[in-house]
Amino acid sequence: MRFPDSPIYLANAEALGAEPTTVAFEEVYLALQQGTVDGQENPIPTIDGDNFAEVQSHISLSGHQVGSQMIVVSGQTWDALSPEQREVLQEAVSSVREDNRACIEEAEEQILEEWRADGSIEVVVDVDVEAFRTRVQDHFAENLEGEQRELYESFQETE
Repeated sequence: MRFPDSPIYLANAEALGAEPTTVAFEEVYLALQQGTVDGQENPIPTIDGDNFAEVQSHISLSGHQVGSQMIVVSGQTWDALSPEQREVLQEAVSSVREDNRACIEEAEEQILEEWRADGSIEVVVDVDVEAFRTRVQDHFAENLEGEQRELYESFQETE
């Protein structure tokens, strides 16, 4: 399974029970075409936009990763804002995040419907998501310590 050469992505692969092969994104199409990797994971719009449907036959909707948008503001900049400005910025970020997620989900569903209609990729929805979730939670509970574990647990508490 193709994963980016990133410690976080490789840890996720291990937690999921995958056998990762690191392949640069620019090489994914060719790696799938030549059989260097059996699969890859990317957002549905990326799979569509980069024509991976030409070189892969199935997509499993495991939901193992959800995209997120992180807005970063330096402490110095944040401290320079008035309480009213901070509130407006926080509201804007929250509003955009919801709209962005809805836009992505709409685009994903449209692409999936096109694939179902033309048969270019078999869309597999019968995925035991709970088994993935349990495996990952057990893995990280056993392998994360200190700040990494605290950060992981804090993410688990968010919606």
